[in-house]
Amino acid sequence: MENTFTLKSSNAPYVRNKKSTFQIMIELTIALGIVWLAAVITTFIKAPTYGVHSIFLMVVAVLVTFACDAINTVLRNKKDKELPKKILHDITHNYSWVTAMIFTLTVPVWTSYYVVICGAIFATVIGKLVFGGFGKNIFNPAIMGRIFVALSFTISTPAMASGLDATTGATVTGAISSINGWLGDASLSGISTLDLWTGNYFGAMGETFSILLIVLFIVLAIREDLNWRAPVFYVGTIAITSLLIALVTGMRDIPAYLSYSLATGGLLFGAVFMITDPVTTPTSPVGNIFVGIFAGLMTMLIRIFTNNAEGVMYSIALVNLITPAIDHVVTAKTTKQIGYKAGVTFGTMAATIALVTTLAYFHNGGKEVYEKNGIAIEEYNLVTSKINLKENQDITKYEKDLPTTSSLVDTNGYAKAYSVIDSSNKEVGVILHVLKSNISIVEKTEGYEGEVKVKAEGLVTFDLTTKSITNISFIKAPASNSTYTTKVEDALSDYTYSNDFSSFEITSASYSTEGVKAFVNEALTVFNALNA
Repeated sequence: MENTFTLKSSNAPYVRNKKSTFQIMIELTIALGIVWLAAVITTFIKAPTYGVHSIFLMVVAVLVTFACDAINTVLRNKKDKELPKKILHDITHNYSWVTAMIFTLTVPVWTSYYVVICGAIFATVIGKLVFGGFGKNIFNPAIMGRIFVALSFTISTPAMASGLDATTGATVTGAISSINGWLGDASLSGISTLDLWTGNYFGAMGETFSILLIVLFIVLAIREDLNWRAPVFYVGTIAITSLLIALVTGMRDIPAYLSYSLATGGLLFGAVFMITDPVTTPTSPVGNIFVGIFAGLMTMLIRIFTNNAEGVMYSIALVNLITPAIDHVVTAKTTKQIGYKAGVTFGTMAATIALVTTLAYFHNGGKEVYEKNGIAIEEYNLVTSKINLKENQDITKYEKDLPTTSSLVDTNGYAKAYSVIDSSNKEVGVILHVLKSNISIVEKTEGYEGEVKVKAEGLVTFDLTTKSITNISFIKAPASNSTYTTKVEDALSDYTYSNDFSSFEITSASYSTEGVKAFVNEALTVFNALNA
């Protein structure tokens, strides 16, 4: 009689590990709990109003996933006499609470409850249960939930802005992306490098405390709760690519750009808790390396060449899609052909980095991209810090032909001009950056009191609607101990000027009345010439 053998296979992950899946999930839960606790504490410190909200967001998400698992079990086992036991088993072995925790930590603290509920349902039901439950899903369920809410809801903060700080936009990556598609000056987001790494800003709940995420990754890797290869090659690909992009595009603060590339957008959180999902990543070490490289490539391409500020979740979802193909191609024992595999691996990584760097360079015409609205960053920051722009206004490069002769700059003092635009991109004003020699000041020093001639540099703003001067701001104050105070009415008695003195100022007002008149007259001469 012929013997018959039956091969029984369990659900993924098929990982060689001394620990059971349940043990690994418990340790991941503890790590996620630490990240959540850090986010809650930070929220209570900076915005107590939303501290309780940050707690209940997680509670609601977990309860929703439990309910989804329970309802699914009831529908599938209506007549089973041991239904309560099956419900408990499915809740504890589908590990949907891990999905809920990861998903919740990918949204900002100000997210509404209904958004989290919808995302948790989508992640559990569509991302996992429709495929048959834990171990059978082809996409990371938490990422599916996050993509769903990103496409379906506007997670913004208009009603909460007053309770937070200046960085309460959708995320910090949104501020960076708006500068020049991740190729601009990272400092414009207004967050220091130290704050980035220590989580002292508002963003997605799990993304901010970067140093904590690195520590947790090391602990989880040592305890073999995750495969270290995908995260290391993922972050490494992005770090090297960002460094080369910063070099070829002439960025002045390369460390700051690297920090923003690595410590924002949920990159480290995704590297630790998403790209390491054993169900949706390859089973081989080499396969995990390729996953990290490919995810790094897609993240940088999405960040630089699309309008989406954050490429992490989309890149990992794409990686999940090609995981079966990688598993099929990367075959044989991992101990064989080590040299060949190492060559292919690092060759692929080098080609990826070279490709993204080259595309980024030519994306801006091969020019230095450290600018905003066509204005060099240093100029933009200088002008906006000196001029009282309204909330819906910005400045951009002046489009009219400007005088370029050196004699004009040296003699008449004309330097640069900027357009003031409103939210509809309509030009509502003009700012002239004027240099004028022989401006008089009244100086009082020990043993001397009299008039001194200096070279003045400042900004004069013209309102095109009211045809008036609305702002005069001197950039470089004279090196004197002057006690003379210029009166605006006297200095501008021959000109039309705004009566709204809350928006009108003359800084460093140690210039004499005649000196201010000469400076304003220079600006008017140039302005009239440009608008003749």
